[in-house]
Amino acid sequence: MGSPSSPTTIDNQHGQKNDSSSSFTGNHLSDIKRAITGAVNWAWEVQKDDHWRGEVRTNATITAQQVFFYPLGREPIPDADAYREHLLGEQQDDGSWALAWQTPGDVSTSCEAYLALKILGVSTTSVEMTKAQRWILEAGGVAAVRVFTRIFFAQFGLFPWNSLPQLPMELILLPSNSWINIYRMSYWARTTIVPLLIIAHHQHIYALPNGRSEQNDFLDELWLDPTRKAVPCCPSLWSGIKSGFYTFFFSAVDSLLYYLNGLRNFPLRSLARKRCVEWILEHQEPTGDWGGISPPMHAGVQALILEGFTEKDREIRVAIEAIEKFTWEDASGKRMQSCVSPVWDTVLMTRAMCESGVANQGDDRLQRAASWIERQQIRKCKGDWSHYRSHLQPAGFTFQYHNDWYPDLDDTSAAVISLLRQNPASVTSDTVIKAVEWMCGMQNWDNGWGAFEADNDRLWLNEIPFSDLNALCDPSTSDITGHVLEALGMFSKELLSRGTKDYKYWCVLETVTAASNRAIHFLAVQQETFGAWWGRWGINYVYGTSAVLSALAYFCESDEMVQEMMSAGVRWLKHVQNPDGGWGKALSPTRINGKQEEYGNGVFRIPGSGVLAPKFLEELKRLPEDVLDAAEANFERLQGRYVTPDKDVTHVSGYIRSWITPALGRMRSEIQDEVKNALLQEISQSSEWTEINLCQKTPRIIAMVTGRIFVGLDLCRSARYIEIATDFTKEVMAAAISLTLIPSFLRPLMAPILPQLWLTRRRIVQAEKVLGPTITSRWLQPENLNRREQVDILQLMVEASKNCGRNKKDLVIELLFLNIGAVHSTAMTITHALYWLAAKPDLIDILRKDVLQALATSDGEYSKLSLQQMTKLDSFLKEVLRCSNMVSATIHRKVKKPFTLSNGQLIPSGVTIEIPSICVSSDAGNFTHPDEFDALRFYNIAQQYQDEKTGSYGPVSNTEFSAAESRTLSFGYGRHACPGRFLASAEIKMILGNILTEYEIKLPAGVLERYKNLSFGPYVVIPESLEKDLDTESFVVSQRAPN
Repeated sequence: MGSPSSPTTIDNQHGQKNDSSSSFTGNHLSDIKRAITGAVNWAWEVQKDDHWRGEVRTNATITAQQVFFYPLGREPIPDADAYREHLLGEQQDDGSWALAWQTPGDVSTSCEAYLALKILGVSTTSVEMTKAQRWILEAGGVAAVRVFTRIFFAQFGLFPWNSLPQLPMELILLPSNSWINIYRMSYWARTTIVPLLIIAHHQHIYALPNGRSEQNDFLDELWLDPTRKAVPCCPSLWSGIKSGFYTFFFSAVDSLLYYLNGLRNFPLRSLARKRCVEWILEHQEPTGDWGGISPPMHAGVQALILEGFTEKDREIRVAIEAIEKFTWEDASGKRMQSCVSPVWDTVLMTRAMCESGVANQGDDRLQRAASWIERQQIRKCKGDWSHYRSHLQPAGFTFQYHNDWYPDLDDTSAAVISLLRQNPASVTSDTVIKAVEWMCGMQNWDNGWGAFEADNDRLWLNEIPFSDLNALCDPSTSDITGHVLEALGMFSKELLSRGTKDYKYWCVLETVTAASNRAIHFLAVQQETFGAWWGRWGINYVYGTSAVLSALAYFCESDEMVQEMMSAGVRWLKHVQNPDGGWGKALSPTRINGKQEEYGNGVFRIPGSGVLAPKFLEELKRLPEDVLDAAEANFERLQGRYVTPDKDVTHVSGYIRSWITPALGRMRSEIQDEVKNALLQEISQSSEWTEINLCQKTPRIIAMVTGRIFVGLDLCRSARYIEIATDFTKEVMAAAISLTLIPSFLRPLMAPILPQLWLTRRRIVQAEKVLGPTITSRWLQPENLNRREQVDILQLMVEASKNCGRNKKDLVIELLFLNIGAVHSTAMTITHALYWLAAKPDLIDILRKDVLQALATSDGEYSKLSLQQMTKLDSFLKEVLRCSNMVSATIHRKVKKPFTLSNGQLIPSGVTIEIPSICVSSDAGNFTHPDEFDALRFYNIAQQYQDEKTGSYGPVSNTEFSAAESRTLSFGYGRHACPGRFLASAEIKMILGNILTEYEIKLPAGVLERYKNLSFGPYVVIPESLEKDLDTESFVVSQRAPN
């Protein structure tokens, strides 16, 4: 990435340095200096005890929760009038209270504020409360509030405890190396959840002004139906299935815990209670704080009191005193802050004063502020972050006065920057060196930084019913990474400028350089397609983009990639600048939906794979097979190691490539013969309209047709073999779908009890009985016997096995797995095609004429020439796969050797990568109106093609159905394209050609459009919903009258 340089301003077009100061007039500069001088003077006035601290403003919930805190055994409420004044002042004109300034009202916040005001004595008939009632009822009433609000209300009997998620105390006992434990959660969630485990165990009801009751009617005016308060907190199991595995799993666990009474009678409950209390006491600061934020402080006091502590105990007394220090009072009333911010305010103010050009860096007041900052460094307490970074020594800074357990990367980086700004010589100080080493050690696996802890990115935790705010994790973010990278860049620049030769400093610099380069790659991936970076902790793009640009300025001088990143970011900032010259902070921006759109130019993760942007397609195409392996990736996608634990069948696709594709010409007549036989067996020959089940029929038809090539004439017409082949395919696909929805670490536990896997193993045994005699007889045949009639895939397998020791069962398994690819994908394509034809009957005559005209050129035979001339059928089938592909990504590869993409992203060996074919085929840059089904789309593209040399128009090869081309990816692309696509294309066109010429087709009565697809992980199936049996969708055919 090059060495860090001085911060550079990049022009938005050419990456050139831009000094725009000349555009200011003398009056402008004078006004700016006057404003800065006034701000500096004010800052000196408000400095107290060598540091600064402003108010942390928050919404009404924190103050409302402070009001709730008093009735929990502590009455009367002090300063009730002041609290009441503040809450009423926060009410919006429509009667609601919002989560943030100038945002729409929030029903949970509004209900909490309403209850607090009612506790404070405000009449429900007042204008303010009447407006609030009206707005809350229109928003759904108390039934619509989030989980945290339910918990508060349940403690007063306003919400039934059984309508809350179950919080088993035993969670505290899970070790930090387990799949789920409290240390996998963000610190702010962890410090709140642990005391909530105690609160949920006791389910204590506190009194309100109208008394104490488990079914208190104190808020009944806010219920749409006060007689029905048992509102489920979790989605139903059926909804969970449709929402994904984690939602289903956690909903199922919650339901189980409910029936087990939350494990209250579990033998480990007393131990769990004891450990919760110990954890709370262990994490309490000497000043009484917990985590430096008010929610765990409120909950911690309540939990300890429920466990027998009293206000006379020191732990409770100092905690209450600490809580009171969070309050802020002025002319607008009294309110509760969510936390206090002395370190953050002081490091930012110190930096601003140093950069103002007005304050003297040597000013005694700034030196004292820098000394105060240094004293805030945490050097003794190895906080919760050390559970996953135990080798690091503590050296971070925190946001608050007292929060030694939870230093954060944001404050630490800002502290380093402010110390270096105030005194560049501090670059070699122990304070700065240790802080830099700690930050580098806290870098995440993905090369970014989170706020408080490392690798806290198990985002599936947000599917827990408790997490209705999606905030249970602390993953890498662009804004935090930008702040840390800026500190590292400034540190490197200052250290290099001093020319120190001390080895220990060069070791630190080497670590910093490596961490910086990795962080730049992370930011390259995170940059939006429009140039900006999202700032999680500023809740907007301006915040994130400014943080990243400030950091990249130290690394752009000799790095073109960084310059391009900065230029795009600067262009976006200029684009969103307001007419008055400033920038606004939108708290409810429109985020780009869908990960492919969000990370369109880079690489992102989904469960099981890394997803690459389509722009990398040509790079992957050029990679050899010893780098990318399609067969192994497909075997893993089918969860093959659970179907055949001791058998690797990734080599079987070689039979298709090496034998079937070259021999396809001479096998075409055999395929056609079997197509006619299969249709005769499976589809009614009646001239009356007859309903058939395509989901059952098409796999059998394909098994027969493909079986002619795989196992020969006799076996392909064996009813038992066809039954086994189709059932095995369905069961393996069902098992793959089921296992895909299960987290990888649980699959070894779940696979042995999965019904579909039991069935697949039974099918293998059955297949061995059916195929065994044929395999044995072929083994025993003399080598020189002329068996031209028996040349099929099975024969090739038998001959190959004689020299490599594969037994009968091995051959059966290989054949069955080879059969899966042929039967599943080909049958699904035909099914999709027939549903599209039935839904769009005007296409039938067009395609029928196309087939008949092509057959007329070959005396009615499905020859190579006639199949090539079915250009409209080609177009229709390509459009079918474009709109109804079987998987979300046909470019799906296992990485055998590491390689680096053109953007610098390293792809390590052992991972699986894919390119989303759905995003390619639905890209408006590739197709006009991509959301529409246009059967002749590719036919028309071919007709518009003009040969550059001859000037004539004619078809182009990549519009053929079997073509592996970059705009659809239906059959893959390049050297890794599907080897069986030529056989599949011939079979599909022959089957559809016969159906079009021999039958009439339509959808059943009452069905007005084709059945919708349903996605399970990477798989797409046809049924509209799981409420139907997978095989209930019918299709109507009748035998055509002869022409």
